[in-house]
Amino acid sequence: MQLIIDRFEGDLAICQTPEGESLTLAKTLFPPAAQEGDLFLWQEDTITLLPEETARRRKALEERFFRLFKGPEA
Repeated sequence: MQLIIDRFEGDLAICQTPEGESLTLAKTLFPPAAQEGDLFLWQEDTITLLPEETARRRKALEERFFRLFKGPEA
C-alpha cells in the first residue's frame, strides 16, 4: 500500500493513501529524515521511501500551483 505523509503531530505521522483513506502511524516507523509529502510503500512490516515517485508528485504539484497563480496563459 502506498502512503503519503500529510503531517506530523507529535510522535504520530498522519498519512493518506492514494484512495484518500487516512491512517495514523507511529513516527518511529518512518526513516528519521521523512518529511511531509514523502511517498512510501508499506508492505507487511516494512516502510520504504519511494524517492522517484515523491519527486514526481512534488514536481506535478509545483506545476499545478504555478498554473493556478499565473493563470491560463502560463
